[in-house]
Amino acid sequence: MKKFSLIAILVVAMLFSLTGCGKTDFDLYSDACKNSQEMKGIDIEGSATVALRSKDGTVNFNVPISFAAKMVDVNDENSPISLSYTVTAMGSEETISIYSADGYQYSYSASKYEGEILYENKIKQKLDEADSDIPSFKEDAKVDVDLFDEEDFKDIAKEEVEGGGYKYTITKTSEEIKAFAEKLANSFVDALDVDDDEKEDTRKDVLDTLKSVVFGDLNVTFVIKDGYFADNTLEMKGLSVDKDAEDIDEAISAIGMFTIDFNMNFKYNNPGKEVTITPPSDLDEYEEYSFDIDDIFPPVDF
Repeated sequence: MKKFSLIAILVVAMLFSLTGCGKTDFDLYSDACKNSQEMKGIDIEGSATVALRSKDGTVNFNVPISFAAKMVDVNDENSPISLSYTVTAMGSEETISIYSADGYQYSYSASKYEGEILYENKIKQKLDEADSDIPSFKEDAKVDVDLFDEEDFKDIAKEEVEGGGYKYTITKTSEEIKAFAEKLANSFVDALDVDDDEKEDTRKDVLDTLKSVVFGDLNVTFVIKDGYFADNTLEMKGLSVDKDAEDIDEAISAIGMFTIDFNMNFKYNNPGKEVTITPPSDLDEYEEYSFDIDDIFPPVDF
C-alpha cells in the first residue's frame, strides 16, 4: 500500500507545485511564492470535474468532486486538521470528513443514493493507535517541486482581474508534465526515511507506474492578488494509462480502459491570515474504534 500512498502524495504535491516556487523575474510571482511558503496556516477549498470516457465509446460520464482542507499550523505535527470531500456519480453521493485534534481523529462517512441515506458512520480513534501506511520522510528532506522556469514567463498570457491582481495562464505539454512527474517522484523517493534497498524498490515501483501513464497537455491558470496566489485552475484532457505497459500493476491497468479529462479549481481562503477550525458540534456522538481480530475470527477451543 505504501506505493499507492506515495503516488497519492506525489499527485497532491504536483498540483500544489503548479502554483509553487517556480523561478521567474516577475516580482509578483516571486513574492507570491515566498509568501505561500511562509504561510503558517492553510485554508483551501475547491471543486473538480472528472470526465471518464471508455476507449470503446460505450461509457461516458462526469464525476463532480468538492473538497476542503484546513490546518492551523503546518509546522506543528499535533496541529488541528479538518478535511472533507464529496463525490457524486450516477445518483450516488459519498461524503467523508475528518477532524483531528487533541490526540484523536474523528471520521465521518456517509453514502446517499438519490437523496436517501444508505449508511452513516461516526467513529473516533486515538492518533497513536491509527494504522497508517503513509511513508515517512527525513526531517531535513528537500523536495524539488519546481515546475515553472524563467522561459515560461517570457511570453506568458496575462490579464488584470477585477478587484486588483493579475491572472496568468501557462500551458505545459504532455512530455513536459511526464518529465516533471518523474523528477518529482525521484525527489520524493530520495527524501524517504527508509534504507537504501526499500528506497530503490519504491523508486522502481513508482517510476514503472509513471511509465504507463499517458499525460495530456496541462493548462494552468492562477491569480496573484495582494502578494498571494488566489484562484487556481488546472485542466488536462486525454489522461490515460497504457494498460499493456510492461510491469504495470493490475489495478492501474484497469484504468487503461478509460480516457480521463479533468478540470480543477481551488483557492486559498484569506491567505497569510490566522486559520481557525471549529470542531464538529456532534463529537459526543462519535464511537470509539479499536480493531480486535477476535471480533472477526472468534477463538475456537479444540
